[in-house]
Amino acid sequence: MIKIHTIVVSDFYQNARIIYDTTQCKCCIIDPGANINALVSHIDFSIYTVESIFLTHCHIDHAGGVIPLLNELKKYQREKVTLYYHSKEIIIGENIENYGKAIGLPDNEFFNAPKPDILVDTIDTFKVGAITAQVLATPGHSPGHVSLFFSGYQSKLSGYFSLEQSTDSPILIAGDCLFRESIGRTDLPFSSHQDLMSSIKDTLFKLPKETIVLSGHGHNTTIGHEKEFNPFIN
Repeated sequence: MIKIHTIVVSDFYQNARIIYDTTQCKCCIIDPGANINALVSHIDFSIYTVESIFLTHCHIDHAGGVIPLLNELKKYQREKVTLYYHSKEIIIGENIENYGKAIGLPDNEFFNAPKPDILVDTIDTFKVGAITAQVLATPGHSPGHVSLFFSGYQSKLSGYFSLEQSTDSPILIAGDCLFRESIGRTDLPFSSHQDLMSSIKDTLFKLPKETIVLSGHGHNTTIGHEKEFNPFIN
């Protein structure tokens, strides 16, 4: 079984997530933008090992907490944590602190992302323990934005927006590509509205309509709901 726990972090109200393989007792932290203590406090380190951090993209609210998270994890486990993100996100990750200063955020709140251990543009699948997700290229909101698609598993969703929901439906970790009745911004550096529309229509909308979409901000939705009701696409 997959367990996916959502925690809203930072003043950007970003959905950071912990994905658990409950059989092999491994987990992955998705998009740790901030509030690292809240993320770490949810993990029972007597049972689970954090084996990876996966970034859908490197904007400040999704990647600004990677360094403090890595430092905090050293207190609880000896195992190396592998960082995954796309090569086209490196320049964004290297300038998180500059961006924070430019928009007036306090120093020492968000940090540049370290270089990835594994580039997600070199892999087609991603594993949490024995659970395998398909890596989907979904650029537009940012140049190397990716999404994760889990299919064929029983899943339990907990935390914000989930109400301890269990489901057999496929799960999409969508980052900031697709939201409930909205889409990712494309007025940021390196964004492309044309690429975003292509990612949604040609990649995400080809997924099963019952796919549950876990977005980077806000409530969960489904592919079927967005195909019918999203005003930015229809």
